[in-house]
Amino acid sequence: MLHQKIDLTLKKNSIIIADDHPTFRLGLSDLISRFSTSCQVIANVGDGSEAFKLCLKMHPDILVLDLNFAKGGPSGYTVISKLREAGNQVKILVLSGDEFLDATHVINLGADMCLDKNAPIEEIVSTLDNLSQQFQPSLAQKQPSTITSSYQIASSSNPQKLLDKLTKRELEVLSELSTGASNNSIALKLSIDTRTVNNHLGSVYEKLELKNRSEAIVFVHQNKILVDEILIKSHKNF
Repeated sequence: MLHQKIDLTLKKNSIIIADDHPTFRLGLSDLISRFSTSCQVIANVGDGSEAFKLCLKMHPDILVLDLNFAKGGPSGYTVISKLREAGNQVKILVLSGDEFLDATHVINLGADMCLDKNAPIEEIVSTLDNLSQQFQPSLAQKQPSTITSSYQIASSSNPQKLLDKLTKRELEVLSELSTGASNNSIALKLSIDTRTVNNHLGSVYEKLELKNRSEAIVFVHQNKILVDEILIKSHKNF
């Protein structure tokens, strides 16, 4: 376990990284220190038990959490649940390499965001900065056990107008993306190649006025009923 010296004059948001791969933890910590404009790593740990204890002890702003730990002990799912049950409101970014991850389930447990562990470092760092700077509190009155997402993107007040810009295929890609599926999984599910998925995602981000994958996932969770209705309608009209 690594504890880093904190420069309080920087007034950056504190991060704890919990992952069972030491090389990944140290590499991510180094990249955050070099490229993040608003965050600094104060500790990294290799199991869920230590992650839970340190969150209660050190009160970090953000917990970067894997869901499965090879050494056993509590899983990331358990850590999320127990932190919320304890009333701890640390922002939780789940980084997982599981291509079958059910992002909706993880968000419902109390995580704020899910990303593929293989996402570009620019996107991971951007997501961490966004968690600190670009999200607005939305569910402060709810009990921890019922939190679905602690933060909302300050996006357009007319999501219907934005979603109407999307093609049927772009809606399908967006819907699959919101489950936490990787680009490869989306390509297999929709019988298209990954390059086409990338092109569709670029178009989706532009039309919905979003910056990246993480914001798209939050957008869908905020407008889940509307997205489903438009997708069903597009299939009926096909």
